Parts: sequence; structure tokens; C-alpha cells
Amino acid sequence: MDERLNHLNMILEAPEKVSVAYTMSILASRCLGAIEEEFRKPPEDKKSPELEKAETDKTQADAEKAEAEADATDPTLDPDFKKEFYLTSFEHKGKQIVLKKLGMGASAPVSAYVDGKRAELFMSQKQAEREIKKLIDNGFVKSVKPEATVESLRSFGMGGGIVEHADGS
Repeated sequence: MDERLNHLNMILEAPEKVSVAYTMSILASRCLGAIEEEFRKPPEDKKSPELEKAETDKTQADAEKAEAEADATDPTLDPDFKKEFYLTSFEHKGKQIVLKKLGMGASAPVSAYVDGKRAELFMSQKQAEREIKKLIDNGFVKSVKPEATVESLRSFGMGGGIVEHADGS
């Protein structure tokens, strides 16, 4: 407050040249202070819409690539079944069962195929042999002839069944 009173006092009582010079000095120091304060602020992150779109596209592409690489290393998600290794096969109630190990590790899961169709994944070979027999006994795993009829679909019962459509779905 004293600075303002001194300035007002100088304008009223000092010679014109002195009061103008003093006023110009105060204005210049305030402008320089404001400029320095502006330079101390971190720069705002203003990006063009094109740059933002390119960054989001790159992020999405990286995420898709990482997901594809993760899927490629996971043997349970191998669509070509190239990482499956034959363990054993046997017959139960007229159905041919084939057990294959998914990957090379000691704790690799075991995939059970019933009549050529993948039915279930299990944690071990013993568990797969025991549980796939139970699933067949309880009617949870049924194979349908390639050309299904209404009667064969009705015979599924409460346990349901697996139907493969002509388009592979």
C-alpha cells in the first residue's frame, strides 16, 4: 500500500518528468514480472486433432499387437492346434476319446476330444480321463451326425448337446 501512496504522492507533487519516468518504471517492472511469471508456467499441451488421432490409432494398434502376441503364446488359444501333443486315446460307450497336451510344460492343460470334436480342457491327464467319462455317462457330451434331423435334436434332453452348423459355427 505504501508504494501506491508514494506513487500517487509523486504524481501530485513531483515535477512532470519525474512522475512520468517513475510511472513508466513501475509499469515496465509489472510487465516484466507478468512475462516472467508466464514463462515459469509449464507449457499447455495443445495438440492438433490430427496428432491426437494418430496417437490414439498408434495406441490401439499397439494394444491389438500385444493382444495378438499374448494369444500366440497361449497354447489354449491356438486356433490351428499346432502346439498340441498326443497323449493317449481310448473308447468309452462307443465314443472315441483322444487326449492331447496343450504345450510342453509340466502343468500344461489337457484337451479332450470326443469323436474328433474338442469337448473340454482339464488340468491333468488323470483328471481328463476320469471327467470326460463322467461327462459322457451323464450325457453332457454327445456327438451329432453331420446331417442333424429334428428327431436327433429332440433326443438331446435336458443335458443339451453340441451342434455344428454347415458354416462351421
